[in-house]
Amino acid sequence: MKICVQWMMGFSCLLLFCVQGFSIESEANQEKLNIETFEAVAYSTEEKILYRELHRIQRKNQRIIHSETLYLNPEGEKIAEMISDYSNNIHVPNYRFSDELQDYEDGVECRHKECVMYRIESGSKKEIQEFSIADRFFAGQGWHHYIRENLELLKHQQATMNLILPGRLDDFRLQLETEGVSEKEIRFKLEFEHWLLKLFTPVLYLTYDPTKRRLMEYRGPSNINTEDNEFKEVRIIYQYTD
Repeated sequence: MKICVQWMMGFSCLLLFCVQGFSIESEANQEKLNIETFEAVAYSTEEKILYRELHRIQRKNQRIIHSETLYLNPEGEKIAEMISDYSNNIHVPNYRFSDELQDYEDGVECRHKECVMYRIESGSKKEIQEFSIADRFFAGQGWHHYIRENLELLKHQQATMNLILPGRLDDFRLQLETEGVSEKEIRFKLEFEHWLLKLFTPVLYLTYDPTKRRLMEYRGPSNINTEDNEFKEVRIIYQYTD
């Protein structure tokens, strides 16, 4: 399982959208700054709580500019975090993911279209791979924002996504397919497009609220190393205040 999940580095489960927050209007430029917060709980296949996620999203004039996700163990202690800056590109944000239990870090650093993906494994030096942002490229949590922005379109057709995975220092093509549509939810399946990779990598299942454009549930591999030093299949339930 650990080998499989290395393919999924960068998928971190997932920060996402619309909850009640507050607005601050700047007297100087009349720009509205919105801060939104929500939580999520990750369960094992045995329905045991593995960790919790605390999400904080910052938007300016409805455009996401910054997000933070803290991962806490069941005792409330921080075990990992993900910090993203969307000012350069919403779908390929500059971000840093750090896992304290693994002593591991990876991320993406971009200036305009020129970028570097990197990883720092425990006891190792920083490894990097350069790339340029192209059409349908996504990194960090940018793929989620693309789905959220295009729910109406994507529920009727398949989509190809090139995901930047710093954990593998490479990008991979994945296929997004609709699993089911109703008034209350849209369910997607996201998996590697290449037939050989499908044999060795897990599938992600995503459930969205089509009205509020929120991620409600994620099922698939976790990018968080649990207390028994394993990556697990998880079911993450997102909890909003309204």
